[in-house]
Amino acid sequence: MDPQRPIPPASTAIHGITDADVVGAPPLDIVLTRFRNYVGEAVLLAHNAAFDLLAISHKGVAFDIPIIDTLLISRALDEALDGHDLDSLAQRYDLAFPPGTRHTALGDARVTAELWLALLPRLEARGVDTLEQLLALQANAFDRQDASA
Repeated sequence: MDPQRPIPPASTAIHGITDADVVGAPPLDIVLTRFRNYVGEAVLLAHNAAFDLLAISHKGVAFDIPIIDTLLISRALDEALDGHDLDSLAQRYDLAFPPGTRHTALGDARVTAELWLALLPRLEARGVDTLEQLLALQANAFDRQDASA
């Protein structure tokens, strides 16, 4: 995706994407529309979805579908613990990012999926076995700062 502005060096240091990497790529509004059409009415799984949804909210593509958020689920399950960011949770659940995959779409998605699988037994032990119960649980753990983290 072409952000249609220079990529800050600080961002490149995190994810390794340079201006040269996005030359000729479609802009965000086209990518978001394609992705939204692709997912249809599926349930999405994400980590700290509020941050991403805020970042794309002004682009006019509505993600009005259920989104399971591993950050919120972790916070709901372990309210007393700090550290619900993806790195902390990967360490807590003994999940590993293969070298060079942290802060990449595929690397972060894989660890988020593994985290989801690690959280499932804990949810089942609490009697959370429907999507509606899960969404209610995570809604109670939402903190407005999640969208600005």
